[in-house]
Amino acid sequence: MISACLFVAACAYTDVSDFTDPAYRASGQSFDSVAVFAFGFDIGEQQDVENQMAELFAEQGVGAITGTQLAPPTRRMSDVEIVDAITRSGVETVLMISQEASEITESRAPMSYIPGQTSGTVTTFGNTATFNSYQTPGYFVGGGTIDRPNRWYRAALLDARNGAVIWQSDASSRGSGTASFSTLNRSVVNQLFDALQDTELFEQPTG
Repeated sequence: MISACLFVAACAYTDVSDFTDPAYRASGQSFDSVAVFAFGFDIGEQQDVENQMAELFAEQGVGAITGTQLAPPTRRMSDVEIVDAITRSGVETVLMISQEASEITESRAPMSYIPGQTSGTVTTFGNTATFNSYQTPGYFVGGGTIDRPNRWYRAALLDARNGAVIWQSDASSRGSGTASFSTLNRSVVNQLFDALQDTELFEQPTG
């Protein structure tokens, strides 16, 4: 299990659990290319998830292409046509990332009381001194409600030659502060990629 927090404009706490098929782990086989598909997201999030993951692979020297390149959402493609597009692309593996469920939880922020400030003046008249004090009113800060996004994911890496599942993962992410679902997506993509790197299923860069 992996837990991580991304300190960008907001924070996401992500947990990832994964499993590699024993046959592939024992074989020591490694792959050099992948097609990345995202499901269950709106078009904007789908492109962000696919592009971010593809870029991470490319940085490690793994050939990567996105699902929106192979099966553009503007086209009505059958499963057979999509499989054919994957085959023609020549990739060795297919990574599928799906959003399984989402929710927003509401929590109440604590309130704090800020006391007023006291000031005063001293006036003298002969041998008599008089102190006049003034106090600004206190006030409360904070309170209100905070919306926190939560999302659950599933991922699987398939062998493009025969459709066998090589690796699979479940992930969840919860936000804090001003986190959005996009914040959670970025966190999950990073953690899924790290988990895949740990499996050594993809060829590692040399030098």
